[in-house]
Amino acid sequence: MKTRSGQKVTNVQKTGDFIIGFVKGKPLVWNSNGRRSDKNKSQLDLELNNKYHIAIRKWGTSFKSSIYDTKPTGKGIIKVIEVEL
Repeated sequence: MKTRSGQKVTNVQKTGDFIIGFVKGKPLVWNSNGRRSDKNKSQLDLELNNKYHIAIRKWGTSFKSSIYDTKPTGKGIIKVIEVEL
């Protein structure tokens, strides 16, 4: 999971109506919508976008896969699969 500013959130747990996680070693708490405050937007609000794209590429005789936030384009891509986590 990531914040709106792109910082990685680790050890995420949902407890009741709250989400608890660590950003750069500091514990933070969000409401169930991923917001730190109901009134103000923050760069530390959670990105609850669960959609990712998996690109399958062919390199010579082997196949490689990578996960992207946006739909990738380029040479060697055989298939792009959109998944929701």
